[in-house]
Amino acid sequence: MTKSYLLTPLYTSIIDTYVFRTFIYALDMTVQLFYPTLIYSVILGAALIIGLKILLVNTFGLDRIDWFYIPVGMLVLWLVGQGAVFGPARKAANIPPALATRTV
Repeated sequence: MTKSYLLTPLYTSIIDTYVFRTFIYALDMTVQLFYPTLIYSVILGAALIIGLKILLVNTFGLDRIDWFYIPVGMLVLWLVGQGAVFGPARKAANIPPALATRTV
């Protein structure tokens, strides 16, 4: 049998490093796409809330609310979302990578 030099540990290490870097790059590009979308969505939501508030005050004669309720509400919703994912993320972070990537 002839020995294949293409599958030496050094070569497979280089391939694994390339695949890992490609994955990290793709993940980074996904995050770079997601964050501006999230920020624009929050700004659009705040603008729609202010517009709806003005419409309700003018149409139905409702009392005006103070300006700080909108940013405080956005902050509270953000904190609730962070709290909702904290437990599962902490549990997932405690799993060793070798166990997480093992085939079932």
